[in-house]
Amino acid sequence: MRILIVTHAPRDSTKGNRITAERWSRFLTGAGHEVSILDHVPSGTFDCLIALHATFASQWIQLFRTNNPTAKTIVCLTGTDLHLDLQGNRGEEAQTLARHAIDSCDQLVLLEPEGLKNLPEAVRTKSVVILQSAARLPENQRRSLSKISFELVLIGHLREEKDPFLAALAACRLPETSRIRILHLGAALSENMKVQAKDAMKASVRYRWLGPLSHQETQIRLAASRAMLLTSRIEGAPSVISEAIVNRVPILATRIPATVGLLGKDYPGLFDIGDDKALCELMVRIESEPNFLTELSDAIEHLACKFSPDTERDAIVALLPKSLAQYR
Repeated sequence: MRILIVTHAPRDSTKGNRITAERWSRFLTGAGHEVSILDHVPSGTFDCLIALHATFASQWIQLFRTNNPTAKTIVCLTGTDLHLDLQGNRGEEAQTLARHAIDSCDQLVLLEPEGLKNLPEAVRTKSVVILQSAARLPENQRRSLSKISFELVLIGHLREEKDPFLAALAACRLPETSRIRILHLGAALSENMKVQAKDAMKASVRYRWLGPLSHQETQIRLAASRAMLLTSRIEGAPSVISEAIVNRVPILATRIPATVGLLGKDYPGLFDIGDDKALCELMVRIESEPNFLTELSDAIEHLACKFSPDTERDAIVALLPKSLAQYR
């Protein structure tokens, strides 16, 4: 089949949507299909459209069906879709576009199960949850854990939804004897964010913003850390959670639907949105309480089997129509 994957995240971007699109493309190409990843809908015929982001998908579906009136259309929902646009938090126009996309597509994909609660009852029957997988970093590419400091990694571009400087605030609360160092990986998406990152480094020697790194280098840094931090106010289903889990890296994360859906409501490393004091307390515990670090590690180990590439590949391939005649 000829499959079109559309995402507004550009080529070589480290944004989650682009990483998802490229991973799915590899799965589908490996299954014998012809796949194109674009940021627009071209002329020409395709058998299936996979659009990442409902608000953008509304126009993509309309254009796609002009040339492919009987092809299957699939929309993968992002955190912005679920927690902002569909709820009307970014205006009536965005809400209308997102709702049109979920109503008009043939199938919806969610990347974590809690997101189903945000969908109208009428579209839940055509929705499927597919957990994003990740590959464990090969042993020959791994770096040893630092013996000088207790390194924690924060992975995410600097934008408001990520609450990017909460970890820096938490670091200012750490006791003087702490060996914790926080490495923040991600691009500043505005000049103001860049200034704030530099100010945060001046305020705490424990916080260091490294800027955007390649996906490969990010994985190396992740695997060499004692734990990963996630401080977001909203998320869809961050791929960094999958990557941390398969690399057996404990996670400290905000208690939001995406993290509850992926880690479980009883996961011991969750804290409330914006609570730098609670994050500091968890960081102190993982550094000073071996039993707590073991508890987090055991929970991560238990989850790892859910994020297998084979499982995700089979689920993605199963989205395709069983025969072209099904949609023609």
